[in-house]
Amino acid sequence: MGCTNPNGLNYDSDANTDDGSCIVPGCTNVEADNYDPEANQNDGSCILSGCTYSDAANYDPTANTDDGSCIYYGCIDPEADNFDPTANVDDGGCMYLGCTDSSADNFDPSANQNDGTCEYLGCTVPVASNFDPTANVDDGSCLFPGCTNPDAANYDATANDDDGSCILEGCLDVTASNYDAGANTDDGSCLYPGCTDSGASNFDPDANLNDGTCLFPGCLDSDALNYDSSANVDDGSCQYGGCIDPNAVNYDDSADVDNGTCLYAGCTDAAASNYDSGANQEDGSCIYPGCTDNTAVNFDVIANEDDGSCLFGGCMDPGACNYDADADVEDGSCFYPNVVYVDCDGNCLNDEDGDGVCDEDEFSGCTDALACNYNANMTEDDGSCEYCSCSEEGPAGLDSFEYETNEAGYGLELSRVMDHSTGPLAGMTTWRLTAKLNHVDDMLFQVNRVIIMGGQRVPVSDEEETLILVLQLYPVIEYPVHMAKMQTTRGSHA
Repeated sequence: MGCTNPNGLNYDSDANTDDGSCIVPGCTNVEADNYDPEANQNDGSCILSGCTYSDAANYDPTANTDDGSCIYYGCIDPEADNFDPTANVDDGGCMYLGCTDSSADNFDPSANQNDGTCEYLGCTVPVASNFDPTANVDDGSCLFPGCTNPDAANYDATANDDDGSCILEGCLDVTASNYDAGANTDDGSCLYPGCTDSGASNFDPDANLNDGTCLFPGCLDSDALNYDSSANVDDGSCQYGGCIDPNAVNYDDSADVDNGTCLYAGCTDAAASNYDSGANQEDGSCIYPGCTDNTAVNFDVIANEDDGSCLFGGCMDPGACNYDADADVEDGSCFYPNVVYVDCDGNCLNDEDGDGVCDEDEFSGCTDALACNYNANMTEDDGSCEYCSCSEEGPAGLDSFEYETNEAGYGLELSRVMDHSTGPLAGMTTWRLTAKLNHVDDMLFQVNRVIIMGGQRVPVSDEEETLILVLQLYPVIEYPVHMAKMQTTRGSHA
């Protein structure tokens, strides 16, 4: 015996017969939204939905859960003057302020409460002819009688209602040029255009306004001798000056009077061979005989007709290199070989060895520019060159010396090995030449020629007598004095 309901607080799993003792918690209020008919013990979980706001029209004091059903009465129209934003049910009390008088100009049919804004348009100025005492808003309709024409003598700037009283002054004569049909009072201003100049051919004694029509006959051509600047009508009286001689180059058949301007073309220079004393206009025909060749010594810049008198300068000495058989005048231009043993082209008359140096100019000596006793004036090498006396690398008898190069880290060391006193090398010295390199991959692999100190040479090739050291992996390196150059190559052995 016991509680066999698994939902009971005192559920007994060993019981096989329910004795009605089960205690089941839950909502026991049948009005609650979550009422549990199985529950026999209220556990306070009942949910009672309703309006929980006490200011609402349908407030439910028994509700413990607000379900959004609260009702707030008021005016819910946003256009109303008493709109209540908190209301959700219209109570029919919306108020719309405005003019409720249908006779007013601003009557508002939607208004339900008159706010005193009614407007009655009309003329509110008491002195106006149409003043309206019932109007409270002036609509600009006021009428003020008077003369409204600004051109009138009695114009009234305050009037806006013309009453026909305007006085308009002007010319009332229809024959006048300024007749004014709108005028109603003659002011003596009538104008009668015409020629008012009594000196004009069309003078009008009745005119009082000169209209520019006056006519003054005369000659209008400013080029004429009798030009009249005051005339405005040509009467055919113009007379023209000019050359009236048919023999002149500027003969003018339209001229009436000779003005002394006749021109007679010809040569006007008395120095010319064809001078014309009757000409007064140079026509470029003057002839000046003389020498017209500008290469001649007597060239005449004025002459324009050659008369065969030209003389030409040149060398007239048959023994000169530039003898000119056509010359008329010796001009001092003759020239001769610099020395007697060459011809005019500078070729040797005597050159036994055919080396281009005349026998008279041959000089023997040292011609090697690298030697200490090199002489630039020598033309033939006589084997006397020596290379040690001028060395600046160290004193005579040195045991070793460092030679600097044009590349940092590279150099040559010359060191004495042995002075030979017997044998085939007696009287000579053996030297060791060591190359100093800067790169781990550099190596000396070729020597083209070596010049031995003391002037003794040991040829090892047929190249020029300069020291050529070929290295691997570096560009050409140059040495001073007789150590001429060290050449290096990077990349592979030669």
